Order: sequence, then structure tokens, then C-alpha cells
Amino acid sequence: MFDIMSQAKNAMESYSTKLKSISSNISSMNVSSYKRIEMSFQTVFNQQLSGGSSAYSAGNEGGTNGIQLGGTVSISATTIDFSTGGDIPGKNLSLKINNGDKFFIVSPDEGKSFFYAKSGDFKISDNKLLTQNNMQVYGFSVQDNGMSTQQLVPIDISNIPGINEADKTKITWDTNGRLRMSLDVETDGEEAKYGSPLPFQIALSSFKNTSGLLMTDGLTYYPTISSGPADVPSAPKAGEVVPRSLEASNVDYPSEVVDSLEIQRAIDAAMSVIKMANDSITAFINKLG
Repeated sequence: MFDIMSQAKNAMESYSTKLKSISSNISSMNVSSYKRIEMSFQTVFNQQLSGGSSAYSAGNEGGTNGIQLGGTVSISATTIDFSTGGDIPGKNLSLKINNGDKFFIVSPDEGKSFFYAKSGDFKISDNKLLTQNNMQVYGFSVQDNGMSTQQLVPIDISNIPGINEADKTKITWDTNGRLRMSLDVETDGEEAKYGSPLPFQIALSSFKNTSGLLMTDGLTYYPTISSGPADVPSAPKAGEVVPRSLEASNVDYPSEVVDSLEIQRAIDAAMSVIKMANDSITAFINKLG
């Protein structure tokens, strides 16, 4: 009976951990670019109480099965779902990645270490392009002929002549991830067109195993042994970025609620098992007394 109580207790602990991940998903469902956490279970401590008998091929007779018992439940893995969320209207400097496997490259320490971000909620401060938690955004230098140097550099507009404070509020991106000076005013009902290009293009990177990344504060990620090192940075391909847009969270609220109800029922069942085992032990002790 004590084994039964221990198994049920371990199962409850695993289910409670799953509830924590569901709570994290639901509480962050309105956070731009948040990626939902998935968790899976496995059975542990399987026991074989007796072996079966062998089959007789000559008589075409089958053997008898062994007696096996499952054990308790534990967390087998946690993964991050990097599927792409929907579009959210953003500001001029907002940029959405349309590819779940690609990341922006950012640094908190002037390039000594790199983190990787899904959120393109950018700002300009002291002429530097930064994330909302003040990490420097990196990209490529672009030559006068429009060709990228493929050299990773911090995006800093301080050395570009002719940009005043009013211009900084209008700086935006084009569909190729190229930084632009401003937006032209709409004319004759036509959509606003991109202004003159600046010598920077956003850089993106990817990983062999994105689910192995370590989630850190501010919706940034850090490489681990499981994820492998970052691939060589590249410029966005056609349709890979969406200017003036942000990515919505990929949390599906109804699914999370249903999952939470299932886990709560599993916890209730484990508690019932503990109560039944406890009642049996109590009844046995009372008989001894």
C-alpha cells in the first residue's frame, strides 16, 4: 500500500508541473511572440512480477504472458513550440519573422555574447537599434550597390549623415529586412512606399534543434548543448519578414483550458488512490489494535 501511495504522489507532482506550464502559457497568451511550452509524460519503474512460458512452434501453441505492472509517471520532456503566430499591427520599427525556425540576433554586452529573439518590437535609443529590454540588435552592413557584406554588425545610425530627430521616428523596414529612412506620404490613394535605404539589413539565424534553446528573460533564447550552436547568419528570404508587424503568441486558449481540466482530473484520481490506500492501511491497523 505504501508503494501505491508513493506512486500516486509522484504522479501528482508530475501533473502539478504540467499545470505550471499550462498556467505559464495562459498568463502569457497576450505577450507578443511568446512561444507555448509543451510537456510530455512517461511511465517509470515498470515491474515484472513473473515471466511467461515459452511458445511451442511444433505444436503451434502460444506461450503464456508474463505479469507486468506499470509504475508511476514522470516528465519525459519539455519542448518549446516555435510555430508562427498571427500578425499584430506594429510601429514603424516593428518587424515580424514569418519563419518559426529563424531568430533575430541580439547582444546585451556589445557582441561579447549573443542571444536570439523572436520579438521584433524594436526601438532606437542613442542612435542604436535595441530590443525593448535594451539588447543591441545586429544586422549586416549594406554597400552602395545594395549588396550585403554579410558582416555581422550592431545596427547604429549615428554615423549616417542627414538624419535628425524627426527622421528617427519614421525609420522603418522593407519586405527584405532593409532599414529605410522614412515613409513617403500617401498619394492618390496609393499605399505608402518605402523611403531611401539605410546601409543596414536585419540578420537572422537558426538552430539544428530550436526546442533545445534555453528561454531567458524578455523572450530571448540562449543556445545549449541540445540546440547546438547558431547557424551562420543570413539575410531574410522573400516573405520571411513582415514590416510594421509583430507576431502574436501561438497559445491556443481553448486547448490549454481543456488540457488543464484533464490534468486536474488526473490529480483528483491520484488523490483518490492515495485515500483508498490510506483507508486500507488504517483499517488494517485498527484490526491489529
